[in-house]
Amino acid sequence: MNDGNENRDIRENKKGYEEKKKAYLPTKLSLMIRLFVAAYLVYIVYSLKDVTEKYAGTELVFFIIAMIAFSIIAVFLIVHSLRALSAGKYVGGTMDVDNLNDDVTDIDDAEDTDKLR
Repeated sequence: MNDGNENRDIRENKKGYEEKKKAYLPTKLSLMIRLFVAAYLVYIVYSLKDVTEKYAGTELVFFIIAMIAFSIIAVFLIVHSLRALSAGKYVGGTMDVDNLNDDVTDIDDAEDTDKLR
């Protein structure tokens, strides 16, 4: 008797999972923009390398902290974006839910075949 409730829960979970998966797939353009932002942050860090000669004291500490923060953010964006691009985690990519062809039969069809047995 609980089979109907369990199948309904499975359908709802599958539907919720697909909607959630679809919502988190950024477009390829978004990933490319992230790479450009990361490149710009690397450029900023590179342009701040001569700060040690011009500033001293608390200003120098501020610039060093900014350089470290920009470097960490740039590395994170580059790694994350390149990993997503290579894995196809974008709309139209290999990880797109709409492009996946599930070989699993529909749950409603499975319920009908169970009744026939």
